[in-house]
Amino acid sequence: MNANDYQSKKLQYFDQSRSDILPLIPKGANKVLEIGCGTGATLVHIKSLGLAKEVHGMEWVKLDEAHPLVDQWFWGDATEAINDLQDGDYDVILCLDFLEHLADPWLFVERLHAKLSSNGCLIASIPNLRRWKVLWNLAIRGRFEYVEDGIMDRTHLRFFTQTSAMALMNSGGFLCR
Repeated sequence: MNANDYQSKKLQYFDQSRSDILPLIPKGANKVLEIGCGTGATLVHIKSLGLAKEVHGMEWVKLDEAHPLVDQWFWGDATEAINDLQDGDYDVILCLDFLEHLADPWLFVERLHAKLSSNGCLIASIPNLRRWKVLWNLAIRGRFEYVEDGIMDRTHLRFFTQTSAMALMNSGGFLCR
């Protein structure tokens, strides 16, 4: 996987705010980091609602549309850029539809622990391969075809079910809910 695979995607792929995760953000968060944040739309929403004082974004592809209200940007491969982060610096780390793009999400999740404050939390969303449409295409039609976005996104390197996604989080030392 390389940055060119992402550069062909439309801006809409990178510019979505995930309001569904807002209730999961603990009250009083000082610093929030979103890894794979696109333009930073979710981070800007979090900050505008006062759910965090400071928001940082990490994205592989440097986007011209990157939001200026994001307090700090980290550009490049997250498996390397994570080394630029201070240990214990974040109250919340968001990995929203990101981990399935990594060759070794297990190692990455394990490394995230050090970047969280003592009461910090990781909020992750991971596509569930066990969807009827995917299963139908595979079992009945014999197709496992990649597309531009969604569960079968051509940039996904790993696939998870709910059980294996929870196992990923638990292997990194996080408690799943």
